[in-house]
Amino acid sequence: MKIVHILPALTKGGAERVAVDLANEMAAQGHELTLVAGHPVDPAILASRLSPSVDLRFINPSRPGRLAKYRDAGPWVKREWDWLAGQDVVHAHMTYGGFVAGQIRKRRRRLKAAGPAVVETCHSVGMPMRAHMRWLYARLSANRDAFALMAEDPFWNSFRARHPGLHSEVILNGVSAPREVPADEAMVWRRATGIPDGRRIAAGTIGVLRPERRPLDFVDLFARLAQRMGPDSHFMLGGGGAMEQQVRASVDAAGLADRIHLPGMIDEPAVALAGIDLYLTLNVGPVTGIAALEAAMAGLPVLALQTQPDYRPGEHDWIWSTPDPDALAERAAALLADDRARRALADRQQAYARAHHGVEAMARAYEAFYEAAIAAARRDAAR
Repeated sequence: MKIVHILPALTKGGAERVAVDLANEMAAQGHELTLVAGHPVDPAILASRLSPSVDLRFINPSRPGRLAKYRDAGPWVKREWDWLAGQDVVHAHMTYGGFVAGQIRKRRRRLKAAGPAVVETCHSVGMPMRAHMRWLYARLSANRDAFALMAEDPFWNSFRARHPGLHSEVILNGVSAPREVPADEAMVWRRATGIPDGRRIAAGTIGVLRPERRPLDFVDLFARLAQRMGPDSHFMLGGGGAMEQQVRASVDAAGLADRIHLPGMIDEPAVALAGIDLYLTLNVGPVTGIAALEAAMAGLPVLALQTQPDYRPGEHDWIWSTPDPDALAERAAALLADDRARRALADRQQAYARAHHGVEAMARAYEAFYEAAIAAARRDAAR
C-alpha cells in the first residue's frame, strides 16, 4: 500500500510519536510511506526517529504562522493532487491533519475521481475538551472513510452508534520498545540531571509542561513523596513548555529545588527512564500516555494520577490509578521501599505492554483498518 500520514509538525507529543512509529513499522513491512507535516521543526525533536524508508514532506517548508498553515492546505492539496490521487490511504492525525484530509476527501468527491481512502485517528479520547469543540470535531470526523479511536470512551461510543455507516474501530496505541541503556550511561544522565551519586531512589515523569498535562500536580505529588521517603529520594519532571517558569516557581516554593530536577526537553526518553526507579503518569480513565507505555516497555513500574474523580477501575486496567494524590504518594512510597514488589510489578506491566501496546500489533491492526477504508472509499466513488 501507498500510505500518507498528515500531522501538524514533528514535535514532542503522543500523537506525533504514534504516527512516526507506525510509519516506520509499516515501511519495514514493505509498504510505501510518506509523512507530511505542516512545517518543519528542529529534526532532533522527533524527525531523527523517522526511518530513511519514510519520505518526509512539508506543506509549507518556511514554517508559517498557525493560521497561514491552514490557509496553505487547500492550495497544497490542489498542487499535489496528481500525487495524492495515486496514494491508497491518507491517515490524518490531530486537528490540522484532519483539516487537510478533509480537503483531500472533498476534492476526491467533487472530481468524482479515484483517490486515496481518508482515515483519521482520534488521539483525544477521554481528554478534556470544550463541548462545542468536541461537537465540531465529531461533526468533521463523520466525513471520513474510516475512523479510529485509541480507546473506548462514552462520548465516542455514542458517536459510533449514531454513524453506523462509518467504519470505525478502537485501535490501541503502540510504541516501539526503547533501546537498552547501559548502567554507566544512565549514571551520566543522573549526574547531569543533578541526582547525587550513591543509592538514591528516583521517581519521575516526562511530558509537555502545559495546563492539560497538569505539571503542577506532579510537583505537589513529588512533595508528598519527599515527606514520606526522606532526603535520599529525588524526582524528575522532564519536558518543556509554556508552564516551565511556573513549574520552577512551584518547586522553589516547596523548598525542593535540590530534589525535584527539571532537565527540560528530553530528546531520548530511554536514557532518562533508565535513570529512575518508578514512573508516574496521568491517566484518563483506563487511557495512559505514550511516555508511560514506553516506560513500561523499558521495564519500569508505572503508577498513575487519575483525572476522572468518579472513575472506577475495570478488569483491564493494568496501571493502578487514583485521583487522590495522598493515596498515590502512599502507594508509590511503599513500592519504592520494596525492591521485590517493584520488580514484580515492572515485569507484569512490561509483559502486558509488549502484548497489547507493541508497535507490531498496532501496525497489524491498522493494515486491516486501511483495507476496510479502501473498500469504503470505492463504494463511495461508485455512488
